[in-house]
Amino acid sequence: MAGFETFVGVLQSALNHLNDPAFRPAPGLRRTLGIPAASSVWADRLRQAIQRLKPAPAAPPHARSHRLYQVLLQRYIHNETQERTAEQLHITARHLRREQNEAVEVLARLLWEERGPDVASAPASQPPSDDWSAQLRQELT
Repeated sequence: MAGFETFVGVLQSALNHLNDPAFRPAPGLRRTLGIPAASSVWADRLRQAIQRLKPAPAAPPHARSHRLYQVLLQRYIHNETQERTAEQLHITARHLRREQNEAVEVLARLLWEERGPDVASAPASQPPSDDWSAQLRQELT
């Protein structure tokens, strides 16, 4: 699951720079989104992914899905501060940070599960600490 946890961190970084035209996301994010290295449409793809999390109109207004969607919408698409978003959602800033972490993880899970088979089987760049454990497993096998 280390690959997914790394992806969540990369996604969080990209979301923090969603409105920064000079930002270049990590190769792992571009690969998961299916975007060529030179492309600058990564921000549009993330905005579209957030919109896909919008609950159905029939969903109850106090459903968890509404809250998580609103956190992503306010924080990243509308570029609101944590304090302002917490105020709009009538929660504390501390509670918002927990909700924000969960919302980013839900978005990451959506993107992770949507990636194509060629992306899923492509060798991901892993941290050096994982390289030695993979080599050890291979030698033990």
